[in-house]
Amino acid sequence: QNQAIMHDWWISLTASAFGHIATVNQPTILYRQHGANDTGAKNYGWRHIINRFASRPRLDKYMIQANAFYAHFGDQMNTQHREIFEDLSHWDDLGFWAKRRLIIKHQLWKNGFIRNIGLMVFA
Repeated sequence: QNQAIMHDWWISLTASAFGHIATVNQPTILYRQHGANDTGAKNYGWRHIINRFASRPRLDKYMIQANAFYAHFGDQMNTQHREIFEDLSHWDDLGFWAKRRLIIKHQLWKNGFIRNIGLMVFA
């Protein structure tokens, strides 16, 4: 079973654990967005926010991928990265406030203020 849920997440984990992540301020590829895309650019307007709050987003797919990444690369990581993944491996056992402390401790933020509010409310 492939536990690399999203290839770009896996690449980001690899870059973060073994290199660094930087911003490139110019387009490097052409990207075509269409109505049938499974993922990609989304309109994060009020309708999207209400639908996401109503569906109570879960972090299961993040944790599956994080655990698979740690199982594969954990012995090659530095102490700081190992600590993050070890903390995440206990996610399901943590209570409401412990999950929020972990998010803050390791700065596990999403992109955008509204998405982070959702993270803190529903994590």
